Amino acid sequence: MDSNLKHGDLTNERCRTYKVVVDAKVVYEAVFVSPKGVYYGPGHQFHRIVDHNGVVHLVPAPGLIFHEGKVVGYCEVKWEPANKDDPCRW
Repeated sequence: MDSNLKHGDLTNERCRTYKVVVDAKVVYEAVFVSPKGVYYGPGHQFHRIVDHNGVVHLVPAPGLIFHEGKVVGYCEVKWEPANKDDPCRW
């Protein structure tokens, strides 16, 4: 595993959604129910999400998407915390 990757514990989330919009159209959407973890890091354009079965999924990191130096879209991440009083644990 890349030693530059950080790990985030997602066991406090009911659901996590990644949505990619390019040229004002949704081109990708992934929903993870009861995710377990996320691996991410500086310079990485993807997140590695560990789902409730232990399967790892490679998904775009949140932020702007560029093509030939121009912004063409974005990746949005949203989640539903299990404890709404503590929505951002890490």
